[in-house]
This record gives sequence, C-alpha cells and structure tokens, in this order.
Amino acid sequence: MRRVWLLGLGMAALGAAAGTPAQAAPRQIGRYNDWVALRDESGPAPQCFLVERPGASEPVRSGTEKAMLAVRRMAGSQDLVAVMAGMKVDSLAAEVRINGQEFPFAKTTNGLEAKEVDRTLAALAAGGELVVRLGAAGQTLVEDRYPLVGFGQGYRALAAGCALAATPQAQNALPTLPAVVSPAGHHEVPLHHMGGVATLPVLVNGVAVLEFVVDSGAAEIGIPEDVLERLRRDGVVSEGDFTGEGKFRTADGRTYTSRLFRLRMVQLGNQRFTDISAHVSPKGSPMLLGQSLLGKLHSWSVDNQRGVFLWD
Repeated sequence: MRRVWLLGLGMAALGAAAGTPAQAAPRQIGRYNDWVALRDESGPAPQCFLVERPGASEPVRSGTEKAMLAVRRMAGSQDLVAVMAGMKVDSLAAEVRINGQEFPFAKTTNGLEAKEVDRTLAALAAGGELVVRLGAAGQTLVEDRYPLVGFGQGYRALAAGCALAATPQAQNALPTLPAVVSPAGHHEVPLHHMGGVATLPVLVNGVAVLEFVVDSGAAEIGIPEDVLERLRRDGVVSEGDFTGEGKFRTADGRTYTSRLFRLRMVQLGNQRFTDISAHVSPKGSPMLLGQSLLGKLHSWSVDNQRGVFLWD
C-alpha cells in the first residue's frame, strides 16, 4: 500500500537522521541544511528518502512525537511526498501551505500525502517554508513549520543515492513545466487555482517555480518583498541583479517607490525569455505577471472554460 512507506520508515529514518545507530536503519548519504538524505536497503529494491523534522512547532512538541516531512524516490515508482504528523489525523482538519499557498494532501493513517506530486516538488524546490496545520472544531491544535532551504540540493542527491535515471527532476530538483503546442501552433499552459484565483506557473532563473496572477495592467513583473527575500536567501536572485528604483501604483491608487531588478531567465511552458525586468512589490501582495513578459508574446489569451493560458 502506498501509505505504508512513511510509517515503515518512521523510527529508523529519524534515528539515522539524528545519528543514532539502529538495526537495519537507512544509511545517511548526505545532509543539506536541516534535510537528511537516506538510503534504505531493507526491501527488495533500494529506496532513498529526504527527511526533515519541523523547524518550529506550536505548541512545542515533545521528543517522543515523530513529526517529519519526507520525500521518497525509488526506481520504477513515482516520487512520493508525505508528512508524518505524529498523531492520527483521520478525524482532524488538515491544511498544508507552501509559502502561503495551499496544496492538496490526502489523509493517511498517521499523516498526509501530496496529491499533486510534481507541483508540490516544484514548490518545495523554490525554497521558503512549508506549514502544516491540524485542527478540530475550528481551532488549530498543532502547527508545524518546515524550512525548505537545502531541499533542492538534497533532492538531487537522491538520484545518485539510488542510482536513478537523470530525469529533469533529478537534475534540477524541479519538474518540467507543463506545456502543450496545439495543432494550430498555439502554446498552452494549464492554470492553477489558489483560493479562487487563477495562477500561472513560471520558472524563474532556472531554479524557482512561482505562481503568478496574469495582470495586463501591470508594467512589470511584481514579486512581493517577502518572496524576494526568500529568493535572495536561496541564491535565486543576487544583489548584482538590482538595477535601480522606480515608482509604482497599487490597485487602490496608492503610489510607492520600489527597487527594480532583472530576472536573468523566465520560462513560460517550454519557452524561455531572458533579461526580464521586475520590481519589488509590497509584502503580502500578489505575484503579478505584467507587460515586461506579456509584451514579449505576439498574442495571448486566457481560456476560462478550459482553464488554460494560451500564447503565440
């Protein structure tokens, strides 16, 4: 059964991650910030795991509660992303957010398993933070926070650790962006839906997949201050990318001065664009895909009925 893998890993993986010897424990093959890469040879085929304990929990967990975020890779099998909650979750309300965006996870006996694996891996590789909230009767009982710094490097290490084929995911720790070229020659990318808002997945600087709202009224790509700080911390954007300052206007008419910077590469579907201008928008504002990229497309449209973004 798919849900058994994380439960079977449990104590052995956490013991190996902590450096505690255990019989038949997975072998540690690397450490990447707070992430630990492990190889397990106890079954018929080797499996590799990337695991992390919560960086912070509210309320503070005791040492006996085995909360864990884990990714499993195994030849001939789809990657799995799961959370071990340290408690039974079948009767609890569960919410998983990566950098503020909610992701669908299915409940298992003692945890949660990602429904959209490729999209979840892309968000994990972008860095930032994953937050798990478990609650009942409208109240949060447990909130676990997992820092994602080092995930991309650790995920790449799993390919070598389990002798897996060098897929785009193993090479870049990022799934290939979805893209279709229609018979009419149009490019199409499926839209995602976050809290009732349609968003478009875009690969930035070859590393981070970010979800943008298409805004033809925005002159530039807008990336909120808190998201940009995370990108700088993870090395996606550097100080040398900044080009000056400019004045911008919010949707409610307020003006503000912001720093301008250059995105060295922006990939939409299977098309790449270089030297795209962007600016730092206020903290908590939406990610906006503006005319600095849209203006490079010959034409574009949104098909709401089919849920796709089209361009040529």
